[in-house]
Parts: sequence; structure tokens; C-alpha cells
Amino acid sequence: MVLLNLEHVDENIRLRKERYEHYKEGLSDLSLKFQKVIASKYNYIYMPVLFRDANERDKVYATLLKDGTRSREYFYPLTTEFDYFKKRGLNLTEDYDLNVAFDVSRRVLCLPLYSTLEMSDVGNIINIIRKAV
Repeated sequence: MVLLNLEHVDENIRLRKERYEHYKEGLSDLSLKFQKVIASKYNYIYMPVLFRDANERDKVYATLLKDGTRSREYFYPLTTEFDYFKKRGLNLTEDYDLNVAFDVSRRVLCLPLYSTLEMSDVGNIINIIRKAV
């Protein structure tokens, strides 16, 4: 199965890139931030978007879910915030100065991104986000 899928990998990356760029173009005038890609070749596997605050991210997440669109609260909660550490009285976020990671984990949302995602669906997601923020 993997070998069969490898035949289509370049085409799938191209299609995901089109959807990624459509998101960026449609959301670029909002107060959102996008991941800076520093790579000679990127596979466009994720579409992380950083919101101003957790409330804004949560509002967009809930609005998308209400519309039937599943997004993902990426890296949330931060691993250092798991009950395992808290029950042991550890505050790894503070101990290892992970405050930036903690902040970002509460504000980032991964939007749907896959090669067969219809461009009209990307447009619909963009419109939902624009209305929610």
C-alpha cells in the first residue's frame, strides 16, 4: 500500500500546497500568524494558525465544529501540563522556561489540510474564521 501511495506523493504535496496557500491568502489580512517554513522542501502536511489569544482560538474551534469542520488544538495541552507532572508537584513549564511554548499551545489551531479537500471547503473555512474573529 505504501509503495502505491508513493507514486502519488508529489501530486498530493502539490495539492496540499495549493490549499495551504489559499488559506494564507484568505486569512492574511487578519491578526493571525502562520508558521514560518524554513526548509528546502516542505510537504504541507499541517496548517497551523496562531490566534491572538486562547479565547479567539477556542471561539474559532467551536464555530468550525458547529459547522461540522474538525480542526485540532495543536500541542494542547503542552506535555509539561499533564496531570502526571502536576500530581508530583512539578512545574516543568517554569523550571525549564517553557512559557513561550505554553502560550503558543493555547493559541494555535491546525486547520484541515489534505489533498482531496475541496477548494470550496477551504473557502468556507476561511469565511467561518473571518466571521468568528
